[in-house]
Amino acid sequence: MNKIQIEKAAIESEYNSQIDDKLQQLHTLRHDMKNHLLIIDSLSADGKNKQIHDYIHKITDELNQTQTISSTSSTISALLNSKKLICDDNKIAFDTQLDFNNIYINDFTLITVLGNILDNAITAASKLDNGYINLAIKQADTYLAIHCENNHHEKIKKREGRFISSKPSSGSKANPLHGLGLISVTNNVNKYGGTIDINYNDTTFIVDILIPNYR
Repeated sequence: MNKIQIEKAAIESEYNSQIDDKLQQLHTLRHDMKNHLLIIDSLSADGKNKQIHDYIHKITDELNQTQTISSTSSTISALLNSKKLICDDNKIAFDTQLDFNNIYINDFTLITVLGNILDNAITAASKLDNGYINLAIKQADTYLAIHCENNHHEKIKKREGRFISSKPSSGSKANPLHGLGLISVTNNVNKYGGTIDINYNDTTFIVDILIPNYR
């Protein structure tokens, strides 16, 4: 419980700092936009279409860097943005689809479940040149449906019906959530009357979770 509380405080602090950085980037980009348009106009007058194309893409890249993941849950937003930063550092394409309103699931369960499945996905996808993670969190009737898919090239290992993690359990790269593992995810999901379904093949690992989410 203490590890989860520390993790929650850390990701919320990082999220607030990230929001401040993005707002500053937007302010700077807005301030410079007039100059950008003048340059594009000048390039257009000279018929330099290739340079215009490259310049617009450069501005688009800067705009993409100012985007953050937002939702109606501050806990989910903070957690996903902290994982997105890790994905960016590891050149992992991180796609999210969020479609829910109120979250009634407690923060401990949210961080345990989402934190673990995303940590596992990041570990696997980071070992590929074209790593990707697709995460969808949607309200499905009275359940919160979580779908996480990532690519991998590892041999999936199981012992006595349990998955064996390839993540470090100690050292500088260790994470407080790593020791909890998929068994902790399963226990928390089952505790609240939910279901978890894990499917995989040689290239893809998919986790589907349903957790009751109502007042």
